Amino acid sequence: MSHPLSKPGLAIGAFALVAAAHAQESMSDQWQFEVGPALWATAASGYLRPSPAAPVAHFNDSFGNMRLNAASFSMDAGRGRWGVLVNLTGIGQSRDSDPLRHGEPGRTSPDGTYSVAQLAGAYRLSNDPDTHFDLVAGVRFSSLDIDVTQPQSVAQFSCVKCSHNEHWTDGIAGFRVEHRLDRDWWINIYADYGGGGSNSTWQALLGATWRIDEDINAKFGYRILSTDFQKTQLMYNLKTGGLYAGLGMRF
Repeated sequence: MSHPLSKPGLAIGAFALVAAAHAQESMSDQWQFEVGPALWATAASGYLRPSPAAPVAHFNDSFGNMRLNAASFSMDAGRGRWGVLVNLTGIGQSRDSDPLRHGEPGRTSPDGTYSVAQLAGAYRLSNDPDTHFDLVAGVRFSSLDIDVTQPQSVAQFSCVKCSHNEHWTDGIAGFRVEHRLDRDWWINIYADYGGGGSNSTWQALLGATWRIDEDINAKFGYRILSTDFQKTQLMYNLKTGGLYAGLGMRF
């Protein structure tokens, strides 16, 4: 003889399992956000020519010449396999070039800001809870506002101070990898490449994330942003790289 509660009990148990699975799926389909600021100490390498007749100025900062001259704010939103990445970065351009070549004395000194706003979508290919692999595609908006001071010796065929205010947009594509080391530590790798308004642009990041508590992450690592932008009046080809540290607040 069967227990009088066996059939209703089985039905209720099955309904509970289905309801729990549906609730878990619904939770995973909710948007999750992480936002936060970061500071970035950078060094620069590359070249700059502020006018067609000016000598090309070269920059070759070493790792030890990094200065705290950049800051960023990021938002990472995700729902299921889909995500949205937003990053706003401002980089100070105040530095001196190497001594000018071809016998010209002195150095070229840009002063201003290179601002970048990036918006990208992400699609997660890997569903492994410990390793995430995302494809990324989007746009990078750039604004360069600089005054470039040159030695008096080049003023006769160029300008002592050349001012530039340029804006352009590039399409980008890349990938992101996040790998869990243990409960509180993740390794992060990001890379993208693109062009359009510029000749080319690329970015790479290698970092770590430490979960301080359920709502706050600490982030740090090394980031590089490279831009090759050329017009008749301006050649700007600089690679900016250095150490960053920041916070991420989850909700």
